[in-house]
Formats: sequence, C-alpha cells, structure tokens
Amino acid sequence: MRRTLWILAAVLGGPAIAFAGATGVAGTGDSAAASAAVPVSGQRFSGGPTGLQQFYAQTLHWGPCNPRWAIVSGVAANPAQARKAVAGFQCARLTVPLDYANPGGKTIRLAMNRLRASDPAQRIGSLLTNPGGPGESGLPVVFTARDPVRGFTARLRAHYDIVGMDPRGVGLSRPVRCEPTAAQEQLLERNPAPLVAVGVIAHACARTAGGLIPFVGTENVARDLDIARAVLGEHKLDYLGFSYGTLLGQVYAKMFPDAVGRMVLDSVAVPHAFGDLVTQAVSFEHTFRFMVRTCTARANCPMGSSQAAVLASFQALLRRLEPARAEALLGAVQQALYNERDWPALEMFLGKLIEGKPFSPPSQMPDLSDQSFAAIRCLTVPQRLRTVAAARQARQAARTAAPLFGSFVYFDWLTCAKWPVPSPPDAGKPIRAPGTPPILLVSNTVDPATPLAWARQVHATLANSILVTNVAGGHIFYRMGPCTDRVVDDFLISGTRPAPGTVCHNRNPALLGAPGTGGGSTAGVADPALLGAGGAAVLAGIITLGFGWRRRGVPAGASRHGSDLPPGTGAGARDRVRVAG
Repeated sequence: MRRTLWILAAVLGGPAIAFAGATGVAGTGDSAAASAAVPVSGQRFSGGPTGLQQFYAQTLHWGPCNPRWAIVSGVAANPAQARKAVAGFQCARLTVPLDYANPGGKTIRLAMNRLRASDPAQRIGSLLTNPGGPGESGLPVVFTARDPVRGFTARLRAHYDIVGMDPRGVGLSRPVRCEPTAAQEQLLERNPAPLVAVGVIAHACARTAGGLIPFVGTENVARDLDIARAVLGEHKLDYLGFSYGTLLGQVYAKMFPDAVGRMVLDSVAVPHAFGDLVTQAVSFEHTFRFMVRTCTARANCPMGSSQAAVLASFQALLRRLEPARAEALLGAVQQALYNERDWPALEMFLGKLIEGKPFSPPSQMPDLSDQSFAAIRCLTVPQRLRTVAAARQARQAARTAAPLFGSFVYFDWLTCAKWPVPSPPDAGKPIRAPGTPPILLVSNTVDPATPLAWARQVHATLANSILVTNVAGGHIFYRMGPCTDRVVDDFLISGTRPAPGTVCHNRNPALLGAPGTGGGSTAGVADPALLGAGGAAVLAGIITLGFGWRRRGVPAGASRHGSDLPPGTGAGARDRVRVAG
C-alpha cells in the first residue's frame, strides 16, 4: 500500500516522489506494431450481464508491446531498456464502460499485457494479477515476470499465462490527472498549510478529472476484472493479488462468488484499511524495531551492539535534523522496511548517519497531478471517517502509538476528508463472500504496510479462507523463499491446500549471520549478491544518500511509482512511500 508524500514535499520541503503518469493512448502503442496486431482469443463468451454482452463478447487484439509502455509503467528508463523489457510480451486494450449503470455511454480502454505460459502442454489458463497501491500500474508485474529473484517462479510460468492490467484511472488506463490552476498554485505558495493543500488538490481534481473520479472505485475495477476473465476465455478467475490487490480480490469474491477459481491474496488488507492508518503506523514502528533487533542479534551490526542503544541513537539523530530532513529520513527508512533484501543496506546507511555522516535529501518537487492513489483509496474509507475532526483525532492517536511513523497519518487522512467524491455505502464493511471455493491468504508475520492482524481479521470474516504465515519481516510473502513459493505455486497450479497450521520460515539469509558464529560476516551483509538486485540498488542509492524512489527490480533512475510490491515491482516503491497496499 502506498502513501502520498506530495503534501510533505510541498509543506516541509521533503523528498521528491514523482511518477511519470501518462495520458491515455489509443491502442497497444501508437506504432505500426499495434496496427499489425493479429486477433487472438480463447473461447469467446456470448453472454454476460444484461446490457454488458458487447463487452463480455469482445475480442482482444494481442500484439507486440510498444516500448513506450515499459517507460510509462516504470520498468525502463530509456528506449534501449524499453525495447529489451517488452521483448516476448504481448499487449492489448480492453474496452469497458465508464459507468456500469449506463453501459451504453462512455467507455474506457484498459491497458493489458501478458507473458504466455512457457510450456503450452502444461498450460492451465490465465492468471490475472494486481500489484496493489492502489494506483499501481499492473504492467510491471508481468514485464518483470521472468526475473529469477523478483519475478514468478519458472514452475508457475510454465502453467499460466501471466496477465497484468492497469486499472481504470491508473497508468495507461486513463490516469487520474489533477492540474491546479495558476491561482491555486499561488495560493499554495502563500499558504502551504496541509488543510489548504488538500483543498486545492480536491478542487483541481473536481475541475480536471471530475468526469472520471466517481467511477474509479474498487467495485468498478472488480467488474472490469470479470470482463477481462471472460474475454480471456476463462470460466473461473485464477488470481494473485498483492496488498491493495487483496482488497480487490475480496470485492471480486463478494460480487462474483461463482466465478472465483484459485485465488491467492498476498499481504492482506482489511476492507477498512485506509480508515485504519494508526494501526498501520504502529506496524511500521514495530517493523523498524524488529529490523533493529534482527541487526543487533548479529555480532557485526553496523548500527550498534544493542537494540536500546540503536533506538536511542536514531531518535537523537532525528532531533538533530531540521524537520524537513527528519521527515525525509523517516520516509527513506519507511521505504526500505518494505523488503528484507533492502535491510542490510539500510543498516549500513543508518550506521553511517549515527556515526555523523551528513544527510542531504534531494529537493526537487514531485508530480502533484497524479492522484490515482487518492482517487481510489478515498472511496474505500467509510464516509463517517472522512472528516477533518477524524484526521485530527487520528493524528493525536498516532503520535502516542507510533512516535516515529505516526506523523504521516494526518496528511493521508486529510486528503480523503476533502476528496470531492463520496464513498459508497458499503465502504470499509467486512466481506464474507459466501459461496466461493477456498481462498488462500498469505502474510509475513512482521509486515510493515499490511499488519498480520489484518490478515487474521480477513481470515475470520471470509466465509472460506485459509491463512499461511511466514516468520519474517517485510511486505509480500511470495518469493521470500522455497516454502513461500511452494505454498503459492501448489495452490495455484494444482489447488493443493496447505496443511492446517502451515508456517514458513523464509528470511533474507544476509540478515541471519553465518551458521555457528553467533553473528554474520561483514562481507555477507554488504555483498550485493546476497542483497539481490533490489538490495544492490539500495546499497548504491541509499549509502550515497541519493534517494531514488525505486521500483523493485527496476534500474535506478527509471520512473516509478512500489509497493508496493509483488514479483517484479518491488514491494512497492510507490507503496513504500504512499503507504497502505
């Protein structure tokens, strides 16, 4: 899950977080490749709900992907990288109604990509995915699916076409763009107070995206997902959703229980997650302490020899920094907590700061116009909580319960208090979804963004669910190790249910120390081969104080937005700084 820091940047001069959001394009890619695409489809569905038959019966025109899609979605930084990134993938556009209550009205074309199953003889069907956010592009999950560390396992890729989709209002699917007027920008310069800032952005969104933002809620995305399922020729939806994508999965299960196939929800968000930001702040606080404890359990922890000493030194460091730099530092730490592969680099970075190395965050301003996160997120929050008074109460509770990371809660809450579209009546209510086959829930035990308590709540509420945990820190269960891979793959490939009480113990080995030594080797902690591609990028970026908000598995400098988060996208770079799924 991700969190908006543009307010912090505007008010406090904090770190820059920018996403190269794109305006909608007409087809697979503004190129000859699109016009040369050959229609390919599975079984076409002639039925569908009343009034929607034309959408359910459409044929997807799959063709080579325009390299521009790789750049816009953040998996490449330049044309050469982009051409390599899209090689072997197919892209298409899915047409859906803007307003499902008026299917004969305006439509939206959604960007989709896929990687065909590597072994056609073993192919099961299509596995649809969602990386979270909300507001994350769904394309990078597929474009990076073959990455040996961060992608999907070779076993899963042999059996499934891996399919991604930019949800409505996101990326290449008519993104929510909110352009302040010159007068509004001048107002912000004169009075950058948070309440003024969120009011300005709300008015800007109503003015420039008012025809779109009422229709980007999770329920409509679930309806889009069902059309995609049918058009791909699948009678049942096989689905792997991460973070906010787990809420999308729950909503789909409630709306289309008979169409649920094999569904895995990784790093589970409760329906009221975005109205439970204090709990989330506490989870970040707990994860930070867990990270420190993991480090100081080794003989060579670069931050110090005891948890108490490290925490005291870190708090003293924050007090020495001016507010803007302290907020930027907390944002960087929060980002690194999303993935245990980043923790060795974070340990070294904080150790240098504690020793006295100066901290100079970048000062460039973020792109304020991309508001896909707020547009989707706010519609999940119960209307009764979307008030300035509730934001102030949450700020006070967060300051008490999470002294380090609680400061971010107020800004997020205010955004929804001023958002110009009301929440639907069922926003935030528990979901039972009776009538589905078993749904697999998986979670790390120390997840900073989607606390384990949320997974347990959903497990207790969903009518037919299974919960498996992994004793580890970080956001995203899948690809943590052999056990987590086996649990997810077995369920998706063969429908094998984990035995009751199954618990995995897959952690980043660089954090645990050499066997029999009582600690780790310095070389092991800093070795990029042990850190993985993402950790090596952090080592190169964080240690030099060049905080680029990176997507997991994406070259430094590529435009992005993190989770936040699943295979190939990096436990959410945008997730990591915009908190929540």
